[in-house]
This record gives sequence, C-alpha cells and structure tokens, in this order.
Amino acid sequence: MKRRDERLATAVERILGLTLVGDIDLGMLVGVDEPDARGLRATLTCNGWTEVVTPRGDGLQARPLALIREEALPPLAERLGMTVAELTSRWPVGRAAIHERIARHAVVQGVNRTLALLASQLRASGDGALEAARSLPLSVPPEARWWPPLIEAEFSVRVDDELGSGFLAWDRAGAPDIHRRDRVRRWFKSAVEALDQQPVAPILVVSAGDRETRVWTEAVRRWQEHTGRAAVDVLIAPAAEVLRVGPLHAAWRVPGARDGCSLMHWLDWQAAVPPARSTVPFPQVPHRAPTLRAQLGRFPLRAGAPRRERVASLSLALDPLGRALIEWLARHPWLFSTQLAVALNDPEPAVRRRLEILARYGLARSVRAPEVDADLWIARELGLHLLAAADGVPASRYREAGALTVPIDADERPGEVVLPRAFAHELGVNRAFVALAKTARRDGGRLALWRNEAESLHIFGVGSAHRVRPDGSGVLELGGQALPFLLEYERGTLSRAQLRTKVLAYERYYQAAAWEEYFDREPVVLWVCADYRAARRVAAEAGVPSTVLPTVIVREPDSDDRVVDWLHPLAPGRDGVRDKYEVAGAKP
Repeated sequence: MKRRDERLATAVERILGLTLVGDIDLGMLVGVDEPDARGLRATLTCNGWTEVVTPRGDGLQARPLALIREEALPPLAERLGMTVAELTSRWPVGRAAIHERIARHAVVQGVNRTLALLASQLRASGDGALEAARSLPLSVPPEARWWPPLIEAEFSVRVDDELGSGFLAWDRAGAPDIHRRDRVRRWFKSAVEALDQQPVAPILVVSAGDRETRVWTEAVRRWQEHTGRAAVDVLIAPAAEVLRVGPLHAAWRVPGARDGCSLMHWLDWQAAVPPARSTVPFPQVPHRAPTLRAQLGRFPLRAGAPRRERVASLSLALDPLGRALIEWLARHPWLFSTQLAVALNDPEPAVRRRLEILARYGLARSVRAPEVDADLWIARELGLHLLAAADGVPASRYREAGALTVPIDADERPGEVVLPRAFAHELGVNRAFVALAKTARRDGGRLALWRNEAESLHIFGVGSAHRVRPDGSGVLELGGQALPFLLEYERGTLSRAQLRTKVLAYERYYQAAAWEEYFDREPVVLWVCADYRAARRVAAEAGVPSTVLPTVIVREPDSDDRVVDWLHPLAPGRDGVRDKYEVAGAKP
C-alpha cells in the first residue's frame, strides 16, 4: 500500500507539472508500465483529483490526457503548503492555463513525450533520474518570470548529490522562420541581461525537421557573433530523432562548439539535497462540477462564447483531416473545392462535407468572386487563432509573417468581399501548384511541399542584405528523387527592369549558395508564364548566357494533359543530364 501511495504521489506531481499527460508518458515518468499507469490515473480520476480530455489526434495518437481538476486545486495547494494563487502562478493549472494548453496540445504532447523518454532513459541507465519537470506558465507577467521567454518547459536531472537543469523549447513545422529567429533573439537578450545575476541554463530546441534545424543553427550562430560570447548554450536536434532514440542519445547540435558533447555534459550542474515528498494517501475530493470536457463541448457553436474557450473546444473537436483542411485554406487562400481535393488527394464530395463543417464552426467560409464562376474558400479569423495556438505562435506574429492569411474579416463585414489587388495573379499561382500536384501523382510521384510567398521569402547575406521572394516554393518527388523548385508566375505585367532586378536577386542567391539553408539540393527556378509573350520576355532576361540560374521557363498549359511538359525539365534530365536553360512551350 505504501508503494502505491508513493506512486500516486509521483503521478500527481508529474500531472501537476506537465498537464495533459497520456498513460504511456505517465508510465515512463513514474517508472511503471502503461497498464499500471492507466490504473494510477483511473484511481486519481475516481477520487476526484484528475480528469481527462481526448483530442482527436495531431501527430501523436489520440489518447486520454490527464490534468488536475479545478476542484482539486484547494486540497492540492494545502497538501503542498501554499495558497491556490501561488499554485496557479507556479504550475500550469487553473482554467485559463488548461485552455491554453489544450489549444496547443500537440506542442504539449511533444514536450511531455521528450521528458518522459528522458526519465525512462535515465532510469534504465542507472546513472541518474529525472528530478523535476514542469511546463512553464504562459500567462505570468514578464517581470515575474525567472526563465527565458518563449520556453515550453524546465527540467532537472539528479546524479548522486548534484542537479543538472535545463530548459526545453518545442518547434512546430507550421511556425514561420521569423518566429524562430525572434525566439533566439529574445533568449540571447534575456541571457545577456541576466549574466550579472546568474548564468542561464542551456536550452534544448527540439526542431521540426532538418530544414528548421538549419534555420535555428544559423540564428544562434549569428547571435553568438553579435554578442561576442555564448550568453546561453542552445542545443538543437530534430524531433524525429529525439522521439526515435530519446533525448539522452540524440545527436544535439551545439552552434559554436568545436566538439559535440553529450546532453548531460551541457546541463547546468549544482549541488542539491533531496526534496521532501509527501506520501500521505490521497483522500476523495468532491467533484460535483461538470468536467472540463463537458464544459468545452458546449462552446464550438454557441454564439458569443469567448474565443479562448472556442479555440480550446475546437482543438479537441477537430480531427486531423479538418485541421489539415483549415491549414490549407489559411496558407493558400482562394482555392476551389476541386483544387483542395487534388491537394489533399481526397474525393471532392468528402472535401466539401468537411468544408461545410468548418463553415458551421466559423473557421472558414466560401466567397463568390466576379472573375470566377465557382466558390472560392478562405479561412476566417477564428481559424487563424486556432492554427496559431496549435503552433505556439502569437496570431499577431502570423499576421506579420504572412504565413497564414485571412483575406477578409468575415465577422465584421459578412456581406463584403475584399479581393486582393493581385487576385488574378494569386489564382494563377494556385493553378500552377495544383496542376503540378495532379500530374506528379499521375506520374507516380507527388508534390511533397508547397510553400506560399511569405513562407518562401529568404533573407541572406552578411547583415541580411539580400533577399529573394518567389511566388511560392516546393519539392516534387519524382522517380525516387526530391526535386526542389522556386516558382515565379508571370502574367506579362512586370517591366523589363523589374524582371532584371528579380533575376539579379536570384543570381546573388545562387552565387552565395543560400539555398543550402532551406533545401538539401539546388532548387530550380520554375517560371510559369501565362502566355507565349510572357515566356519570351522572361527568356530574354533569365536565359541570357551570363546567368548562373538553373532556370526552367514554361507556358501555362491549356489543360491538365499538357502539365506533364512542366515536369520533364524538372525530372532527372534526358540521358541523365538536365539542361541549364530550357524554354518549354515558348515560341522562338
């Protein structure tokens, strides 16, 4: 019985510190298998200490996630010898904190899994143990924080009589690069300001992928040069590797360090004494109030419900397909349902049904523009906040970056259609990408990546002096190869001087090999021209002998059957060689 009481106490400690803890992670954190962890969680739920919510899936498999009930906060605070106000300011508990974490539950689950794997690996090695792990509160005023800004969690590891501490930051693929660079800037700024008081513990960045790792590494390197010293140690590793081999064995990249060292080497070590833990049995807590899951179930369609509650509720209600669809609308507005069906590789009737659900929830809406004879779909304001919360990015930052777009404020002007100034141009870019996706799939490949204009912006050079901003970028997978490209859609509206300026920017981009930060291999500049005249004008500027551009110029096809002409120049070349300059479909 004493052993079970100790495990219950440890389970409550972990659920209190991390919030939204699944049974698998709870088992690794406590040191039991999944069935025993499920039993501990069921006991705490039965006694009124915890409850569960179950998101419908976002990366990790959807399973019940445990959190501390609001009614359990007073007895829990008393047990810990503090007030409820102190408890909610130090741990991620309370209604507002829980709503925020439900809205970003994919980030929370990633952080929890990383720390659970760390606890399991330390226990298996016999060299130490995870002493403490805590998600950092989001709503604490900046002046009251003792941690760097925009950090998800802190943790400490015990080895003998020493504690090694660190911070954990989780990166989402949907976050714009400007947000990554801003996080690094704020870490170094806060670290420099705190150096006179105490050194900042190292920050572990679990990046979304290899490309994002390169962005993080370059941002840290630049700030190390700017400050003249390593004000804070930043360790970076891709999420796929961390979740596969565990944080203890992952190959962490340390910008500015000559030799790579183990994670344990980089932690901030200090002498410590063991903390006192209560093993008093957990009594029954009255739980007469509705569960949080029942409360949030009333919000999605209720008029006038607070946005924070609606976002949390929709985060639980939306399945992965619905979430993917709203993200497509926000990143690539002005798409037809037929185009969305191609992009998602789903039947159009199924896509239309999901669009209607999103419209009913207030996340999306259709627009009938004068230039077209079909409904175009866009995201609404609520959809923007839902996606921003899921990626852990302020909605204002997404607006600044332009990665997500709400073309019209449908809540304030429900009857007004405000089309972008370059509406025909945006429709043309969408047509180009959808045609590439359709034909690539027909030829046994796929359009693996489609980035919009804002996401494709690349600032490079010493002091960030240069930039290229294509209309979009992507990666085609054909013949077992990944073929990156930068897409320019030309309607013949740019002057010769404007075209030449654009080409010169690309020449600097390739001469500096700046593409290496975003792609694994050199991308092609794919010019899609609306007609023969536009193709000839582009060829005159981009195809001159002095250029260093790997350029392909194609005319926009009249039908899907001719889209295959676009793909041949991008595929491994005829006889194994790709011509450096090609003009497909342009008359001499």
